[in-house]
Amino acid sequence: MFAGEKFKYVFTGWHMNLNRVRLAWHMTDWCNYNCPYCIQTVEHHYGIKPKETQEYVEGMAKILRPKFTNQNFTLTLYGGEISRNFDLCRILDILFKDNNSVGSATLLTNLSAPKQVYYDYIYHYINGVKPVIIPSYQWSPIDEFIDKCTMIQNKIGNSYQTTCVVYDKISLEQLKKTSAKFKEAGVALKLVHGRIPSTGNKLFELQEGVREYIEEWNQTVFDKTTCSLTYADGTVKDCQSRSDILQEVAEWQGLPGASFKGMRCFTGWNLTPNGNLRPGSCPDKRKKQIINIFETNDFSLKPYQADCTTDEYCNLCNSVLIWNKKL
Repeated sequence: MFAGEKFKYVFTGWHMNLNRVRLAWHMTDWCNYNCPYCIQTVEHHYGIKPKETQEYVEGMAKILRPKFTNQNFTLTLYGGEISRNFDLCRILDILFKDNNSVGSATLLTNLSAPKQVYYDYIYHYINGVKPVIIPSYQWSPIDEFIDKCTMIQNKIGNSYQTTCVVYDKISLEQLKKTSAKFKEAGVALKLVHGRIPSTGNKLFELQEGVREYIEEWNQTVFDKTTCSLTYADGTVKDCQSRSDILQEVAEWQGLPGASFKGMRCFTGWNLTPNGNLRPGSCPDKRKKQIINIFETNDFSLKPYQADCTTDEYCNLCNSVLIWNKKL
């Protein structure tokens, strides 16, 4: 038990703006790690040179650029692992320099590239576009990882947390030592019970005491979260938690009961390495492909156009996706 102990960081300022365009750009399947709990393990080309080159992703960025002009947006860049292979600052310049866009460009990364890569990224402001980094700890050398996290957190604040997936090979003793290191450094950490990719939503069988430790740790970390929600008409509503925000959106859309993760599908798009544009911010391959951006320029990125056609339990979201309508 943590006996009500409060960490020295408190998450504040999580905000969801329903006027924003949301695009999750899956830039490559390649990753330098081969984690047993990764939801994209089947797709990862571990140890093989990625087919997506800097020239290739720059070509995609040039196609996307006019779609962001004069837009309020949230862009998420992820893989695989993209920080080791691409000049991300160059890609941001192509997308946003002098195009009057306002928003954020969030990098999801395992922080395995040199520290300078992340320093350059978070200091690379382009007009009204703010680069953000959300790290995930994959049981790599911890001191080097925390050093990079500290640099990132000092710059962008503590509204973002490092995630760490826990699976069957991690003992309670190892987990306690690892989480204590993050706590000592003041780096925000969220523990996640890992799922077995080949089984869909089946959770790993954790070692004795680990599940209980995860639950208590996360309850302590997410204490006193303050959040807000902006509706399409500009109305702002304060909420007690991120879950409250997403439940509010679900009820507003007439879809009560949708979960925190499932809400990603409401207002966003997913772009695959091959250029397929799908509704929803998560890369579920069963979702309807809208177009391929290499084949046609007749597409736009607008809010509320997600059209999820999945009528079964989604492998990547903890909700039943049973709607099929334009938002």
